[in-house]
Amino acid sequence: MEQYDIGIIGAGPGGYVAALYAARLGKSVAVCEKESVGGVCLNKGCIPTKTLLASTDLIDAVKNSGSFGIDVPSYTVRFDAIKRRKEEVVQKLRRGIEELFKARKITLITGAAALTDARTIDVAGRRIALKDIIIATGSRPAEISAFRFNHRTILSSDDILEASDVPESLIVIGGGAIGCEFAALYTTLGSKVTILEMMDEIVPGMDRETAKRLHLILNRKGIQVLTRTKVERLAEKEGAISAVLSSGKELSSGKALVCVGRTPNYESIGLETVGIRTEKGKILVDGHMRTNIDGVYAIGDVVGKYLLAHVASAEGVIAARNICGEQKAMDYTSVPNCLYTSPEVAGVGMTEEQAKSSGVDYKVARFSFAALGKASAAGKTEGYVKIIGDRANSRILGVHILGADATNLIAEATLAIRKGFTIAEVSETIHAHPTLSEGLMEAAHVFEERGIHSL
Repeated sequence: MEQYDIGIIGAGPGGYVAALYAARLGKSVAVCEKESVGGVCLNKGCIPTKTLLASTDLIDAVKNSGSFGIDVPSYTVRFDAIKRRKEEVVQKLRRGIEELFKARKITLITGAAALTDARTIDVAGRRIALKDIIIATGSRPAEISAFRFNHRTILSSDDILEASDVPESLIVIGGGAIGCEFAALYTTLGSKVTILEMMDEIVPGMDRETAKRLHLILNRKGIQVLTRTKVERLAEKEGAISAVLSSGKELSSGKALVCVGRTPNYESIGLETVGIRTEKGKILVDGHMRTNIDGVYAIGDVVGKYLLAHVASAEGVIAARNICGEQKAMDYTSVPNCLYTSPEVAGVGMTEEQAKSSGVDYKVARFSFAALGKASAAGKTEGYVKIIGDRANSRILGVHILGADATNLIAEATLAIRKGFTIAEVSETIHAHPTLSEGLMEAAHVFEERGIHSL
């Protein structure tokens, strides 16, 4: 029987990062993956969607090139070439992970793995003895009875990434991050898109003011966004899809994309055999990512804290460090949330609604992208930086950014909240000029009622 220090089930952003980190610390590691390294993030999520969005960003740039003094009288969008580039990017990054595995002597075992006991994994009859195990099996698109995927006209987010053509019209059920990103993508490619969201506003959990602004922007881009709208069922009619709403109204479209959440993958990996506890669809872990069984850890989507690749990676590092003898606990106080629409949206810390419900005496300050020199130079003036701070001690409670490059800009705010920085510590930090990052500094000045480039 093969023996390793650590066995990891799943090679997504949690599993492969845990493997690489543990190997750096001198552990022998085996990773079991039934599909491709990189998991959903690399193969069916973050990377392929962002690659496609990079193409649609370029389409938008071409459409607006006249305002920069560059005339592009005609252009052709080749969807097959866009898809081919997506696959090339994914394959390149996949090969990169595999090369890192080889360099750090990590054994990659292909196949579906299951726990036979708390120290042994079976992969298609190949038994592996381990000192510690990390479960990192991720999640899949949630499917509900009212809209079963037929993979032709009723699609999951996995399905639409493999689509060979651009539908003339598309209904997106679910206005969360995934739904909004695909809506923005396919609108730019020429589809007539409608988002149906049953909650009061799109992207539930986002700062409401920011979500409402994004809602208006999507409307201006030609996306019909219907909130407080429940879909009762989907039906195929003469090659089209009909969405029957709770109001009795019917909407027709060429295809429907269902984005109503994700389901953890742990049904067939032997949790019951070992006695690992679950609750409400999640594997129960403590702050050190330990399950109730000694030597067995779980990370990523299966623990259900945040279904985000960067959180899975952070949890993977914590699990690896604890296995290697450290005592490290996860800190979820500064988790950035990102939305890759155009413009982008990112937030970290408290939303205004959370600040209000917490009872803290908070204050809000905003600074518009339109007042940033770099934004005007780049023609990207839509959006703002919003700071929520504690009025009593000026600690930063939350930051929300709507605008160009928001998903990169949020890093400074994430560090500020994690380290407990005050508004003054941001406002007094010299920011390079001209940059978009000045927006956070300027918002801090506004918070102090000493706004420089604002009225």
